[in-house]
Amino acid sequence: MWSRDRNNEAAKRAADRRQRENDAPRLLETAQGLKSLFIELQESDQRSAEPTSRYIRRIVLATAPALFFFPCGDPKCRGGGHDVTDAVLTGLRGHQPRTQGENLCTGVAGETPCTRKLHFEAVAAFS
Repeated sequence: MWSRDRNNEAAKRAADRRQRENDAPRLLETAQGLKSLFIELQESDQRSAEPTSRYIRRIVLATAPALFFFPCGDPKCRGGGHDVTDAVLTGLRGHQPRTQGENLCTGVAGETPCTRKLHFEAVAAFS
């Protein structure tokens, strides 16, 4: 029973994410002259300097929404994630080749606030 509930929660989160992406304006309409974009992501626990995960998200400009939300990497976290949309779009609108920042997860892991932190660096090229 627990597994089915967890799968239903995951399916609902995925459906909600797809709806937000569909409702968002397209990235190429928002960031004029953008030719390429990727975002380097490093997630860690706020109490540790060592990242728990690192990856690069390459953005497919032809279809990308102007939305940059990354789920929390802690499997126990509920209702969290990292929305870095405002920071990334501010950099892109200003034709900044690099935009970086940090975002704290807003979710709950068990009975306590989630302690995950995301460091991001958006790397863009413009025409």
